[in-house]
Amino acid sequence: MAEMCLEIRNIKKRYRNFTLGEISYSFEKGKWYYIRGDNGSGKTTLLNLISNYTFPDTGDIFFWGKRMKGNEIYIKNRLSFIPNYVPLPKHLTPKVLSDLYRNMYNKFDRSLFEKILKELGIDEKNNKIAEMSDGMKKKVFIALEISYYPEIMLIDEINNDLDRTTALFLFDLLEDLVQSNKLTIIMTSHVDIDIIKREPIIIIMNDGKLQKYSLKLDA
Repeated sequence: MAEMCLEIRNIKKRYRNFTLGEISYSFEKGKWYYIRGDNGSGKTTLLNLISNYTFPDTGDIFFWGKRMKGNEIYIKNRLSFIPNYVPLPKHLTPKVLSDLYRNMYNKFDRSLFEKILKELGIDEKNNKIAEMSDGMKKKVFIALEISYYPEIMLIDEINNDLDRTTALFLFDLLEDLVQSNKLTIIMTSHVDIDIIKREPIIIIMNDGKLQKYSLKLDA
C-alpha cells in the first residue's frame, strides 16, 4: 500500500480577486509532482499554504498524519520550501548561513552543502549575499535546503534565475534524492520543463483548482 506523506483536505483560501479551492489531494512518498498552470492560477498560493507561510480559511493539511500546529519542529525538520523569491539575509555569508542551518536542522550536513556549492561554481563562502547575483543567491538557498535531507521539498518556479546547466545539475541531484532518500518533490511552473528525466505526476491547475492529472508532460 502506498505511503502518503502529505494530505490536503478541502482547503480553501479567499482573496479579494481570487479564490483557491476547495482542494483535496494526497501526495505519495518518493514521488515527483509537477503542478503546471498559467501565472495567477494559484500554484504559489497552494505552496504557501502547504508550507505554512499563510493559512487556509477552511480545510486541513496533514504531514505524515499530523497537523502543523503543535508539530512545527517535527514537520519543519522534514519539509523544505524553495520559493520563487530567495529569502536570504543580505548581510550574511553562505558560511554563516550554514552555521545557522546546522543549529536549526538536526540533520544538516555541512560537507554536502559545501560539495553542492562547489559543483554550482560558488567558492565565495565568505562573500555577503548582497554581493551575489539573483542566480547565485538561488543556488546558495537550494544548497542549504537540500543539505538537511528534507523528506518533502516544495519548489516554486525553480527554473527562474537559473541557467540551463545549473538546472540540469540540480534536477539530476534531486532525481538521485528521490531515488535514494524517498524524497517527495512538489514543483510548480508556468512553462514546460524538458529537463525532467524522471516522469513526474502532472497536475494541471487553473483558476484556483486542480483540474487534471496525467503521467505525461505533454498532457
